[in-house]
Amino acid sequence: YNVTSPKNFTFNEAFDTLKVMSSGLRLSKPLNGEDVSRMYFTGLSTHTPKDLLIREIGIAFGDYCITCPTIQFAKNVFSSNKTGTKVFQYYYNSKVGKPKISCLGKWMGVCHASDIMPAFGLPFLQPNEYLDRERDISSQMMDSFISFAKNSNPGTIDGAQWPQYYSMGANIIAPYYEYTNEPKSVTNFNIGLKIDECDYLWNQYNH
Repeated sequence: YNVTSPKNFTFNEAFDTLKVMSSGLRLSKPLNGEDVSRMYFTGLSTHTPKDLLIREIGIAFGDYCITCPTIQFAKNVFSSNKTGTKVFQYYYNSKVGKPKISCLGKWMGVCHASDIMPAFGLPFLQPNEYLDRERDISSQMMDSFISFAKNSNPGTIDGAQWPQYYSMGANIIAPYYEYTNEPKSVTNFNIGLKIDECDYLWNQYNH
């Protein structure tokens, strides 16, 4: 889709587009595109802004290509290693200030690799290009990365210890920290990122 002026989809057009595109994927077994569209368009309607409709299509394919395989890889590392490998997870979900690199369209939401700039301190190296909130996030990320390199764990963030993956019976519990535009009212920690999209939908096709 055009970066700055994407096609003006209606809800039904966007739903059908995702259905057709996902049905055309060459996977290990046939995929029901209707299931994909129902998963990603639940809660959306004819009143949903076009930018959000197009973004949802991008999120669906991002989950299939990048997010779900990455989470599954982390779970495999945790479950297959017998020497106590520690797995920590974050979810970069912040887009404020000026659009960066190829992630120019506001409709795109947060793009793949958007976390690289704050992780390497660009908001401090290019202060005129970034907002204070972007520097706050950058500082948090760098502190966590440094702590992980030194101590094998990201340390504390927002006053709380960063929890690692752990087991509960036969299940893997996957805590994560979410970097957001504004801190959440209670905590930015959560558990089970995209568990419905990954475990119930995409992971059966990712081999």
